[in-house]
Amino acid sequence: MVNIISRAPSWQDVYLKTSDSIVPALTKLPKGEPTLCIDSTTLDVDVAREVAKKVEDAGAMIIDAPVSGGITRLLKGRRSDIDDA
Repeated sequence: MVNIISRAPSWQDVYLKTSDSIVPALTKLPKGEPTLCIDSTTLDVDVAREVAKKVEDAGAMIIDAPVSGGITRLLKGRRSDIDDA
């Protein structure tokens, strides 16, 4: 699963808020099946770590792969990965 969400409050809602959010859904997947979440949201490191811990506790792996340039730049097809140098 690949996500890019524009704001931290929305990010927490998508991952945690309801029983239909990502983390509760991950707990319903068959055990032993690898699940990888790639999140390209650029946000506070503490928020990223908090939600990453919950994703891992639910049995999935998560990669933090933020992009720069903001959502406006991304929508114009001009994404920049943080590791672009």
